[in-house]
Amino acid sequence: LTKGTYSLYFTHRNGTALGKPHFYFDDVDVASINLYSGSPSNEVLDVLTGLSAVGGEVALKLKCEEKNASSSGYGVEYTKMVLTRTA
Repeated sequence: LTKGTYSLYFTHRNGTALGKPHFYFDDVDVASINLYSGSPSNEVLDVLTGLSAVGGEVALKLKCEEKNASSSGYGVEYTKMVLTRTA
């Protein structure tokens, strides 16, 4: 990536057996998104802003070790991710 600031747009599913994955951008924990919902839905849009890249390769990792107390699982269901340079 070119040095700059980025936003990550992603669509996902919410549901009763989904967890709370953490997003890591170059090994920095930048956010946790709660995917649990008692009323499942598809194509939910979320955005992470202010992601800073120093240039070169960048690692994006998702790690799900948490869940909502009402969730029956740790599932993660993403359908699309788009990284856009904002500055």
